Amino acid sequence: MDVYLEHSADTLHTFNWSDYAMDFEHETTEVFTYEDGRIKELIIYVSFNNELFRNSREVYTWLPNGNLDQTIRYFWDMQSETWNYLQKENYFYDEKDEIILEVHSGWEYELNSWEEYFHFRIDRHRDNSGNTLVEEAWFWSLFIGKIWLPSYKNEYEYDEKDRLYTAVYSYPWDGAFVKSNKEVYFYSDYRNEFTSVLLYNYSDDEWIPSFKFTDVEWYDFENFQLQSITSWSTEDDFDWDKKDEVDWIPFMKETFEYENPAGKLTRYQQDMYFWGSWYEIAQVLRKYNEYNFLTRLDVQYHDMTSWETELAIAVDGEFNSEGQPVNLRISYFDAWEGDEWINLQWLLFGYKTDVPTSLPIIKPADFVKVYPNPVTSHIFLASEQITENIE
Repeated sequence: MDVYLEHSADTLHTFNWSDYAMDFEHETTEVFTYEDGRIKELIIYVSFNNELFRNSREVYTWLPNGNLDQTIRYFWDMQSETWNYLQKENYFYDEKDEIILEVHSGWEYELNSWEEYFHFRIDRHRDNSGNTLVEEAWFWSLFIGKIWLPSYKNEYEYDEKDRLYTAVYSYPWDGAFVKSNKEVYFYSDYRNEFTSVLLYNYSDDEWIPSFKFTDVEWYDFENFQLQSITSWSTEDDFDWDKKDEVDWIPFMKETFEYENPAGKLTRYQQDMYFWGSWYEIAQVLRKYNEYNFLTRLDVQYHDMTSWETELAIAVDGEFNSEGQPVNLRISYFDAWEGDEWINLQWLLFGYKTDVPTSLPIIKPADFVKVYPNPVTSHIFLASEQITENIE
């Protein structure tokens, strides 16, 4: 199980738990360089026998408007002690700053040049208001004949207030696009938020109702944060053509709760419709610290009497005065693996404007032993650290 965290650290040391050693083992050290608030370079070192070895490097180039322009990946050659090209991605955008082309290249050492091996292209057609009417995606590969092949196609229609009315989705088949699904959106007269959606499947040249969403309530439409929504299915999965009209059956209710004023999702619940009644089925609980950093996530199921935790992730740690994580211990609980918490990762963050050429390596024995209760508010590191030169 991997856990990915957004951060702005200059260095990140990752220690994964080893059941064999019954302790944390140093896996990688990542060194970040930033420019104008964006990542410019990432160098990854791997740890072996408490020594750091260069492994990979990524260099990012950004356009003035903030769009990613290019990514170049390198690998470290231990014999020549140099960074060597590995892969490159270039990105191209239209006048609305939406991506229209990705070009992936690999370094060809015999030719001493880049060779393009994969393209992904999106063709968009818009109306006079700038709304996308048709979006076709194609891909090109060096390994399948250097020809453009279809990926997906989306077609959109809008009402007189420029609100999305229908969306038709097509998939590739035998070199062409074949219609698959359609969504129809319904609105209140005075609002831009849709209140219900009707879904269709395409079969035998006609659209067949398959699913619908009603009672759509919004917490924040601009950020697509729902407050509640009810979904309905058609009468019988085997009655696929619905020749005898559609009989809608309640399927699921979803509710969302947020923490003001940050707008962080704190609770999500699913209720299912069975035998003429609604039943609580599942919920996801999220907890944040005073810096709006996610510290606990619980997935629970209802056994008709109470909520039981099936999966949980806890993040214990220390934060600096800016709310940035300094050191974190991540553990998880899986009811299928026994009634106990399992160690996962220890992350050590560094915030320095000038990254030193010598990075700290913490021996697993230097860590305080992990205690089973993940609810404590802080963790503490042993004071002694070992430093190895990485030049």
